[in-house]
Order: sequence, then C-alpha cells, then structure tokens
Amino acid sequence: MTKAESTSGKADPYLLQLQRFDAAEIEELRKALELAKDIAIEWLHKGMMAGQSKKELERRLEIFLNPEKTKSHGRAIFFDRAKQTGLKVELIKIDDELANMISELYERTDLAVSTDLCKVVESAQYNFGLNVPPTFRHPEVSTTHEEQE
Repeated sequence: MTKAESTSGKADPYLLQLQRFDAAEIEELRKALELAKDIAIEWLHKGMMAGQSKKELERRLEIFLNPEKTKSHGRAIFFDRAKQTGLKVELIKIDDELANMISELYERTDLAVSTDLCKVVESAQYNFGLNVPPTFRHPEVSTTHEEQE
C-alpha cells in the first residue's frame, strides 16, 4: 500500500496485487505472530532465561521473532547462532541415539502439520495439536485418518 501511495506513475499494478489479499486475514496473521512472540518471551522469562528482562530477551531472540531476519519460518538456525542468543543449547552428534529420536519426532510432527494440524505444542507434561481451520484446508489434502481408510 505504501508503494501504491508513493508512486509517481500509475498505481494500478499495486492495486491489482492488493486485491488478492484479505485485510482481515492479514490482521489475524499479525495477531498470531504477536501471540507467538508473547508466549515465547513469557515462557523463556519464567524458565530457561529467567532473570533477564523481557526487553532483553526480545533483543537477544530477534532472529526467531523477526521474520525479516530469517526470511522463512522453516529456515534453519544453527547451533552457533542459537548459542549466541543465550539459549541453553547442546550440540548432538548426528549418529547419536538422541539425534535419531529428535529426527523421528521432527518427521512425525512435520507430517502432522502437513495434513491434520496447523500447530503442535509439546512439553514434558503436555502435548496438543490445533486442527487446521476448514477455510485453510487444501482441497487435495485429506484431513482425517478416517478419510484415508
């Protein structure tokens, strides 16, 4: 919208692109991003990074919180960069049994969020998944195990 407003030429190409977007959906996505940020900061403030101010946590964790830094939600953030944030991370050898279990958990979670769920949350005490809202389901993707049988 800013480019459309500031252009000295025709704004039509910008306006055509903007027609594809739903303002209400964009606002919901912004709220979801803010909620995720609030939850992450709060949990780290009470747990692993207790004793640090929320402002300091936000500054240190910007690589995770600012999509402009990684360009993609799925982009890898490697050990050295994660360690620089102050997170308590441990480097595990690729052939370690724990690495194999983590890989399997990742693959199963990835499958779940690629079909039935839009979010999976797990801790030592709890786990749950949020179903994909019907309006966001891809028509070719089966969303229940019963449909697959």
